[in-house]
Amino acid sequence: MEKLVLLSLVTVLMAGCVGHETYPKSIYEDPDIENEGNNTGKEYNATVTLSELEGSWRKPCGPVDGSPHFDIVTISFSRSEFTTDIKNYIDAGCAQPYREAPNPTALIKFKLGNGIMLNDGTIVTEMNSRTMHYDGAHFYPEEYNIIYIKNDTFYAGVDDQDTTLQRPTRLDYKRPFHKIN
Repeated sequence: MEKLVLLSLVTVLMAGCVGHETYPKSIYEDPDIENEGNNTGKEYNATVTLSELEGSWRKPCGPVDGSPHFDIVTISFSRSEFTTDIKNYIDAGCAQPYREAPNPTALIKFKLGNGIMLNDGTIVTEMNSRTMHYDGAHFYPEEYNIIYIKNDTFYAGVDDQDTTLQRPTRLDYKRPFHKIN
């Protein structure tokens, strides 16, 4: 067990130093991600289903928090996994590619959890995800987020987290994803 923990730690540290990584299958071969709870302790029926997620969603051109550049993010869901494709640009119109920045991609497995109620009364769905492979930039191995779909618009939580105790409590209404197919 100590060797597995040490291998995990070394892998995570190395992943932060390189732009292309596949997490070891010995740690991540099980696509089921444990649902460890929610923010309120009260469970609701999930509001998002796998069939609603199926297909591709795009976040329009917008600023990248904490960076001087802009991006367009596309995510494509199929069954219990999704891929990400991020294109970086130097201008607010996303017309001039940011040649020095990578255009990261990732393959991520996920599991939908319970519904939870936010302070504004919106019932969202917990989403736990595990990055299986990434290229171009670092993706965290596991993330815990909330999602909500309304009128072909997909909202994710503000700042997804790496533990269920820190799961977001607000949705990002500034840059939602829109269904493209």
